[in-house]
Amino acid sequence: MKYLLTKYRNPRTMLITIMFFYYLSMGILIPYLPLLVSRTVDAKQVGFLMAVGAITLMVMQPIWGWFSDKYSIKLVLIISIIGTMTATVFFPFASGSATWLLILSIYFIFQSPIATLIDTLVVTNFTETFGRIRLWGSIGFGIAVFLGSNFLGNLIYILHLGLLIVTLAFVLFIKLPKKQNSSVVSNFAISKFLHVFRIGPMFIVLVSLLFTAISIKGNATFYSIGLNELHVYGLLLGTAWLLQVFPEIGVFIFVDKLSKKVTPWTLVIIGVSVFAVHFSLLGYFHTIWAWILLQPLVSIAFCFWYSGAIRLVKSLVPTEFQATGQSVFSAVCNGLGGMSGSIISGVIVSTWNVFVFYRIAGLLCLGTAILIYLMKGYVEKNKAENLSIETFSRLP
Repeated sequence: MKYLLTKYRNPRTMLITIMFFYYLSMGILIPYLPLLVSRTVDAKQVGFLMAVGAITLMVMQPIWGWFSDKYSIKLVLIISIIGTMTATVFFPFASGSATWLLILSIYFIFQSPIATLIDTLVVTNFTETFGRIRLWGSIGFGIAVFLGSNFLGNLIYILHLGLLIVTLAFVLFIKLPKKQNSSVVSNFAISKFLHVFRIGPMFIVLVSLLFTAISIKGNATFYSIGLNELHVYGLLLGTAWLLQVFPEIGVFIFVDKLSKKVTPWTLVIIGVSVFAVHFSLLGYFHTIWAWILLQPLVSIAFCFWYSGAIRLVKSLVPTEFQATGQSVFSAVCNGLGGMSGSIISGVIVSTWNVFVFYRIAGLLCLGTAILIYLMKGYVEKNKAENLSIETFSRLP
């Protein structure tokens, strides 16, 4: 490993490697975590417990983002990965809602900033090829999610821990760009973080992305449980997740090329529209093959939505606050959206069934696509993106 770390130490290659192994570690566990939790608690409790991660992320992202801007993204990555590894050791001991609540809270406190910080490093240094680097995360996630269905026991936690150790090793050796001027970032208080929401375009962007994130999180929480209700197990379960993730490899490359011709707004609109179609189809077709073969639509939707969103946020935030800006995006979408999505979907599924949730999610995404389209025309007409940057820069 020392030879590899020395030979391939340039930032782009190292980021690809970190992206691959981190998402490999996530893919082996996260898609199946709701299913593992559901073995000891009911559907409504699963929704609330999965919301713990989102709540934690929402609270912690401003803190992690500020520390990253002030000190070092690398330092925060090291701390967060070590903390995540430590919490993973206790997963096998979770047996009820109380123990799951405690362990998941600790786990997500440290796990929450990792993906955001890796994405921040990529988007600030390799914006034009963000998708081509991010696709290695999809490759890792796809491989792991396919294999993960065969390890639905304590072994899955061991594999997760081992892959995090490998990720940490590469983070320790990555050569990062020089950090920002600490005298500038040290003046960045929580009040300035909150000012982001007062910027007209940024607030509207975050609200629209939030609506989509609610549906996305509900899907992530209950898709495996829905397949379980359709009696999909073992290799077929892994195949369903693989079909959802693996097409991202080609789609991310396509989106990178398309982003040179269209605005981030357009990418987001396409992504949300495809989500609306996908969720609606799952809501009305209650067959195994429909639920499995329609999965590539998730890849298309996510790649457009996420690539567009992360570029849109980047265009609204000054360079020296990129980590904080991306943290705001993550806190709102993964945090508030994740919390709301988990709780709302849990209530819907426990009250009716998983198919009703998908029908509602489809309608929510359709409404969001229309809203974003209307916003796009308004913002571009008033050149609000440029105004937002100037406003942000003048904040006291």
